[in-house]
This record gives sequence, structure tokens and C-alpha cells, in this order.
Amino acid sequence: MKRSRLFLTLAAVLFYIGSLSADEALIETIKKEAPAAWGQYLESLKELDVSINSVEQEGDAEPVQSRSQQYNRYPCCLSKTEKDGVYSVSGLNGQYAFLLTSATEKTWTLGKVTDCRNSRIPLTFPPLHVPRPEQNRLNWFISQEAAALKIHSQMWLPSYFNEPEFCITEAEEVHEGDLRLVRMKFQYEPADYDPGIPLRGGEVYLMPDHSWVIKRGNFEWLEIDGENEKYTPFRVENDYGETLDRFPRPVSHKLEIEESNWKCTTFYTWEKPGKISPKEFRLSHYGFPEPDFACGFWPRLLLIAIGTALILLAACRSFRKRKSLPKEESAAGRGGSDAG
Repeated sequence: MKRSRLFLTLAAVLFYIGSLSADEALIETIKKEAPAAWGQYLESLKELDVSINSVEQEGDAEPVQSRSQQYNRYPCCLSKTEKDGVYSVSGLNGQYAFLLTSATEKTWTLGKVTDCRNSRIPLTFPPLHVPRPEQNRLNWFISQEAAALKIHSQMWLPSYFNEPEFCITEAEEVHEGDLRLVRMKFQYEPADYDPGIPLRGGEVYLMPDHSWVIKRGNFEWLEIDGENEKYTPFRVENDYGETLDRFPRPVSHKLEIEESNWKCTTFYTWEKPGKISPKEFRLSHYGFPEPDFACGFWPRLLLIAIGTALILLAACRSFRKRKSLPKEESAAGRGGSDAG
């Protein structure tokens, strides 16, 4: 009986697969394999340090350069950035995220502190239905680093993929030399317009043999100003160098918007974890007090216990002093009577 059920189940699966067109079968493969591969890829970023150097230019204007160094010590992250002579430090630990700015790297200004104790589980794709301020801060750090999955800025493919408004319309396998790619066309049509999530569709070339990362893509976003709608196309391309292992690290990430003659090229240098003090992931390292909520239960309990002990000691001393006063006064009275 069990064998019969097994054969019937296998036959049903084979019949279903056989009934699919080549295009539909490939779409099913993408839906099944890509999210799992992306999850493993993000896990591989946990303990890597990376140097990031970007050159941004619009039209004939002078290019703007920025450089940053990012350290990951799961669940802590730290990013040190310099752009236009302004230095910034973005930090995250298991309790809070913070932003510091400075013009000299000596005197820092505290920008913002965010309580992250109740944030979502780290290293997960940020779902779009969660307001961006409420998303896990660690996702922001990952999205800055995961150029292999980025579409633009803080928009990255995994965060859209499992949304009901995301639809794969076409898929085909193509070859460029020895490199196997999958060209995937998609549409994204949310019910409500959010200027922070403008992506509406595009075509992306994925690398199925290398964690389904992005090789290149052409995308389109929507901008609404009053009653006017404007669709802006842009291109993305990643270079992974000659080495393509299971978790390929991009060497460069190029983003270009032809309409505004704007382009940005980012270069990456991936490094094994170097030496960095755990103190640098906390505000106290930069001369600022720790947030009140960041003091753990046991340290607070110890302070409470010490404070209680001091209060009891003071009360005990005061009681003993008061108790000894009548004896001293009585002795003084008897002394005066004897003298008389």
C-alpha cells in the first residue's frame, strides 16, 4: 500500500513537471533554489571585513569619492566612512544602533541612537510590509555589503522576491562563454505607492552555479509627483573577477542612470577578520554614555544590591547611634549627682 502511494505521488510529480513548459519549469526552479542560495550567501558574510571605495559622478560635475571600512562580528557591525571631508561611524550591537559624525575624527557628534533589542531576527530578508524604520538595523548593514544582490542603493532583490506583488514573467537560460546565466524578467506592482520602494520591474541575469547572484540587470523605478508619473530606467553590473566560487565576492559594482547622466562605481576588497576591539561597537568607546536600556539585568541587579546594602548600613549605624544616646545621658546625670 505504501509503495502504491509512493508510485502515485512520483507519477503525479513527473506528470506536473512534464506538463510545464521549459519557461515555467525554469521559473519554478528559480523560486525554489534562489531564496535558499541567497540565505546561505548572506550567512557567509557574517564574519568578513570589507573595504568599500565609491566614485559617484553626475554629468560634467566633479566626481565625488567616498571610502569606508566595514567590520562584521555577528551580531555586531561597524562601518567607518569618509565622504566630502565628513567622517561618520555607524555601529550596531545586540542592543542598539548608533550614528556618529565628525569633521576631524577626534570630536564626534552623536546623531541618533536606536533601540534594537526587539528588532527582527538578524540576517533575514527585510519584508517590505514592515515600515523601514522598524526593520532590523542589521539588514541595513548587510544590504550595503551584499552588492551581489543589490539593485540600487538599499534596494536588493531578496527583499522583493517573496512578496505577493512580485511576479516572474519570463525566464530562459543563456550562455556567455563558459558562464551559465539565467535571464529573468519580472514585475513588481504594489497596491500603494511608496517613494522609498520605487522598483517596478526589470530584467536581471542571475548566476545559478554561484549562489544565484546578480551578474547584471536593467531595472525601472516609478516616481510620482502630484499627478505626474515618471518611469526611470537604470542599469547594474557586477564584476566578480576570475574566481567564481560558491560564494562569489564582487570586485566592483556599477550603477548607471543614462537619463540624468549619473553613474556610480563601487570597488570592494574582501578581507579575513582583522583586529578590532569589541569596545568600538559601543558608544562608550567614543566618549558617550551607554543608553539607559543598554545596561543588562545582572549589572543593574548588582547596582541595586550595592545601593540597598549601603542604605541598610547607614540605617543600622543611625539606629545604633540613637540607641547609645540615652546611656550616655544617664551616665552624665549620675556623674553630676555624685559631684553634688
